[in-house]
Amino acid sequence: MRALNPLDFKQLLATDDSIIVLDVRTSDAFAETHIPGALFIPFDNYFEQWLTNLIPTERDILLVFDEQIAPDVAERMQRSGRKAPLGWLKGCMKAWLADNNDYHLVIRVETDELAMDLPYDELLLVVDVRTEAEFAEGHVKDAMNIPLRSLSDMMTLSLIEEDQHLYICGSSDEKSMMAASVLLHQGYTLLRTVDGGWDAIRVQKGIPIEKDTDKLN
Repeated sequence: MRALNPLDFKQLLATDDSIIVLDVRTSDAFAETHIPGALFIPFDNYFEQWLTNLIPTERDILLVFDEQIAPDVAERMQRSGRKAPLGWLKGCMKAWLADNNDYHLVIRVETDELAMDLPYDELLLVVDVRTEAEFAEGHVKDAMNIPLRSLSDMMTLSLIEEDQHLYICGSSDEKSMMAASVLLHQGYTLLRTVDGGWDAIRVQKGIPIEKDTDKLN
C-alpha cells in the first residue's frame, strides 16, 4: 500500500467520487474527528464481515489508520478477497488537520439526554441498528429498526426523512458509530449516537420501552 501525504490523498480522492475513505481507528477517535464522508469499521475480529456488508467489493478504498497496524490491515483486506487499497493517509488525522483540511465529527449523547428530548422533539427518531430479533426483545417506543447490515440499502434509507433528528442505538458503541458513518456518508447530518447503546438505554428512567410480542417465539 502507498503512504500518501494529505495533499496527495485529497487529490486522489477528488479524481473519483466513487472512492471510499475507510477509517479503522477507534470509535472514540472517529467521533472526535474524521474525513468528511468516511466510513468507520473498527479493526476487530469482525472487520472482514462488516467490510463485506457495508462496502461493495468493486469500490476503491483509501485508508485512515494508526500506522503501526498497517501490515495487519493490508493482510486482512487481502484475505477478504478485495483488491489492494489505493493508499493510506500518512500521519493519520494529525497530518490531515495540520494541513487545514475539512473534517467532521459525530455528536455523542448520554441516555439521560435522550430521555429529556423524547417528549419534546417532534422530529426525533430513534434508529435502532440491532438485529430484528434483538429489536423484538425490547426497544424504545416508536423506534425504527434498520439492522446495520441493511443500512447501505437505498430503499431502506428512503424511510428516513432528511429533516428528522436521528438518535442512533446499537448493541455497542462501535456498531452505533458504524451506523452513524453510513448515514453521514449518505447525507443524513442531523444525527447523534447514544453512548452505551441498548444496554444503557433499557435501564434509563424516562425512556418508554416496548416489545414486539408477535415476533417473539
